[in-house]
Amino acid sequence: MDWLKKHFFLALYVVLMMVGMILNLNGWYLVLGTFAYLILYALIKLPKTVAFIGYFLQAGPHKYDAAFACYEYAYKKGGVVPGPMLAYGIQLLERSQYEKALKVMQDVLVAPGLNPTLLKIARQDTAYGYWKTGDLDTAISTMELMREDYDILDADFYTALGFLYIEKGDFEKADAVTQEALKEQADSGPAYDNLGMIAYKQGNYEEAKELFDKAIELKDNMASTKYYLGLLAERDGDTEAARDYFEAALRCPITGLNVIAKETIEEKLKEYRE
Repeated sequence: MDWLKKHFFLALYVVLMMVGMILNLNGWYLVLGTFAYLILYALIKLPKTVAFIGYFLQAGPHKYDAAFACYEYAYKKGGVVPGPMLAYGIQLLERSQYEKALKVMQDVLVAPGLNPTLLKIARQDTAYGYWKTGDLDTAISTMELMREDYDILDADFYTALGFLYIEKGDFEKADAVTQEALKEQADSGPAYDNLGMIAYKQGNYEEAKELFDKAIELKDNMASTKYYLGLLAERDGDTEAARDYFEAALRCPITGLNVIAKETIEEKLKEYRE
């Protein structure tokens, strides 16, 4: 009985098709009946349908704004579908809508149909939400619990956790976790960016320069690396090089998920333009 309530329209469709076959109705009635059922089903499930349309628009033609609009509508109407809503949460983080992003991620964690793969992604994204809303301790504890629960975690995971420990000021743990990232991916630019920040914040400026140079060699579009190279050049009195690094940092792709905010770089550049 519970199944019938949940799948009423599917059951109705099957019954109608059986009646059509028994009465030997023209095949076109079956085709039209199928088409009508699909339209009816889509309308009944409209928020979830719209969520999947957004998912397609983002994954296929990369229409991020159109996808975002679909996610917004679906979420407001209760269409919390794990895959599309995870994409929505990340877009919210990138757009610096941190409180809302965290709420979406928390809703995904209790959504029906959340499979183990999406659960793993959702837990990590929720940790990002805690970080960006200022709850650094919960962000770290969320990711540390994941370390206990999963045997396989990628370099991006360890790099993110390493950065959280940098933010916390625990450079020993930050270094240890970042080394785990390099075990997973020896040519990880973000991992070397982490190590550069650790060295810089401990006053080891020559080592920091070498590490940031290595980071930018491996991945040349990281705003944080160029920003810190600018700080190092500034410290050495090379204002021209510093300005060039800050301007280069500003040209990098920067979203609300970056470790260095666009506004921070712009404020630094004002010192050179006034």
